[in-house]
Amino acid sequence: MSPGLPLVLLVRTGSGWSNLLRLVNRLQLSTCYPQVVNYSGPGGIEAAVARYPEFSSAALRCHDAQSVLSAAKMLEGYCRHLSTHASGVIIGASSLAELLPLCRGAAGEVLTQWDKDDGEAQGFLKIDILGSRNLTIIHDTLSSVKQRRGLNLSVEQIPQDDQAVFSSLQRGESLGCFQLESSGMRRVLRMLAPECLGDLVHILSLYRPGPLESGMFESFVRRRHGKEEVTYVHEALTPLLEDTYGVVLYQEQVMRIAHEIGGYTPGEADELRREMGRRSGPQQEWHHAKFISGAKARGLCEQEAAAIFDHLYRFAGYSFNKAHSAAYALVSYWTAYLKAHYPVDFYAALLSSGSGYYGPAVYVQEARARGVRVLPPHINKSGWNFIPEGEAIRAALPLVCELGGKGTAAIFSARQAGDFVSLADFCTRVGRGTLRRIKDGGVMLTLLLSDESGLAEVVFCPAAYRRCHGVLAHGALLVSGRVSRDGDSVAAEKAVSLIHPVQKE
Repeated sequence: MSPGLPLVLLVRTGSGWSNLLRLVNRLQLSTCYPQVVNYSGPGGIEAAVARYPEFSSAALRCHDAQSVLSAAKMLEGYCRHLSTHASGVIIGASSLAELLPLCRGAAGEVLTQWDKDDGEAQGFLKIDILGSRNLTIIHDTLSSVKQRRGLNLSVEQIPQDDQAVFSSLQRGESLGCFQLESSGMRRVLRMLAPECLGDLVHILSLYRPGPLESGMFESFVRRRHGKEEVTYVHEALTPLLEDTYGVVLYQEQVMRIAHEIGGYTPGEADELRREMGRRSGPQQEWHHAKFISGAKARGLCEQEAAAIFDHLYRFAGYSFNKAHSAAYALVSYWTAYLKAHYPVDFYAALLSSGSGYYGPAVYVQEARARGVRVLPPHINKSGWNFIPEGEAIRAALPLVCELGGKGTAAIFSARQAGDFVSLADFCTRVGRGTLRRIKDGGVMLTLLLSDESGLAEVVFCPAAYRRCHGVLAHGALLVSGRVSRDGDSVAAEKAVSLIHPVQKE
């Protein structure tokens, strides 16, 4: 039996170690498992058995349970299934099929059988290509501004010092803004009170578990507001850490300190940055000696050099890539600017993009709080997406319950001949198939017509409309019932007020 067989079986089944145990006996497993790379974290099963009292119960002390636990310990930490990086791309000097093992993912995409660390260790370039729905929101907002206002605005033309934008961020009014939406981030915005784009870069770098848990964040805030003295381990660090109040916040700062004080080349400084994140003991000792040697050659004594290296090593693990943070901060600022100056266009694009950090109801409430009305779907005015309508936003027609993509497309197709003038006109032009939306006499819930008077009509099919005409007279109601198989009648089961009644606004 090949030593790699257990790993191959696990990858192919993707259903855990239980399937493997049916195929490989204990002796074979004992031979194979030491040769597979282990990915388990500290503690594992041993720690769980020692910590949780449930493992002391009689049910888990029996022979079968102990056999399962014993087998689980042998498999703990090994590859269980094939997974795909969200945005990682591997680049090589020639065809990857000739350079590393490949396979097909669940959707047929080509994947490497190595993980990101092994790929980089073998000399391949791994880059992350991220996509963001916020870029689509920005694009759609700018397109709407151009169409409605005739203003051909691009992101490059957005001023980066707009005080109205920073005032809104200082108040924590950042719902819908890229990377700034969570309650914790809005609290940070109020605490730090950003005044420029650079402050946003700092905030995005600070709002991470490391700085928040280590006390770096609190120290940064106090120093920014003059409540704590800005100190430096050595005066040589002043020009390198002045922008961040003496805090080692960015990986680029780590590299500059290593280059300008420790005498590292740029490539060596980048390697130091990597090692400080990994915190490898042997590598730390090697870099410690190299840094002190380089610093002494530049006029520092050994004690000063050691103090700088220790300070650097202490905080470098929490540092963040400034280029990454700056790019994110720019997108965050663009969304905040468009929200502040073109709220109708922005909220329409935001709601059309689908679910964000919060659900659509939160953004609708936010828009209304800012004076932007969100109108209900309208048979003659709604489109596929939320669209600006004057200083209000018209909800998308596909939001109508049970209408679906095909039903929406049929309505839009019929509407090309002109607006619908009545319910009878609508029933005639759209057709029975779209109106019924039935399968084996199923229930249909469809709100199709609304107007600014606050009334609404519910359509089942032409015959059902006439049968339920009395129910419709009650106003904005959602009617459900069983449609007969021939589609000529409906037995109304209930008629209830809408959750959000259509009201005249």
